[in-house]
Amino acid sequence: MFEKASLSQIQLDDSNLQIQVTDSLIQIGKQNSTWNSLLFQRVMGEIMSYSLVEFDSQNQWYSIHPLVQHWSVSMIGQDQHNKQKCVFSIIGLSILRRFNSDDYKY
Repeated sequence: MFEKASLSQIQLDDSNLQIQVTDSLIQIGKQNSTWNSLLFQRVMGEIMSYSLVEFDSQNQWYSIHPLVQHWSVSMIGQDQHNKQKCVFSIIGLSILRRFNSDDYKY
């Protein structure tokens, strides 16, 4: 999802939100117009070393423990609305609009 969002050519209407999304993606692997898988793996490895995130190798997905999710919500506090917009934007940018079978599976 993060790689697809970082490679998207779509620009958001809200310039401040665009900056926030871009900065967030840069922290985990976006480099100019490419994706740095090594940086992403390093970041995720560090997060997993604290048991904040787990990786399911069979299904190829990450999961966050519910207590970590609850803690994250409490730490975001008043900035929750902006963070939600950023997350929703990243999800939206990750969706390719070619409308082929892989897009629908995703």
